[in-house]
Amino acid sequence: GEGPVRRPRCEEAENYRHAGNRLYKLGEFVEAARLYSEGLASDPHDHRLWCCRAACRASLRDWPKCWGDAQHATQLEPEYVKGWQLLAKALWKDEMPVM
Repeated sequence: GEGPVRRPRCEEAENYRHAGNRLYKLGEFVEAARLYSEGLASDPHDHRLWCCRAACRASLRDWPKCWGDAQHATQLEPEYVKGWQLLAKALWKDEMPVM
């Protein structure tokens, strides 16, 4: 097969993702999450933005929101391992029953 069809990237969302990544690396998780949210407003189908925001929420120990974002990422892109890793971590840390 030819594999999945890739959507064109939204340039505005990409800019927010890159800016968020810079803040994330500096440990500015709240501000990075805000930028990822702005990116999601431009492109709600970008699994990487959902996963990046989930990583911020994991760093902030906000496990329910981390779980929600990671779940969204895995629904959009089932092959995205990072999303599954964050989802599992959030479930484990929050002691949520696995369904």
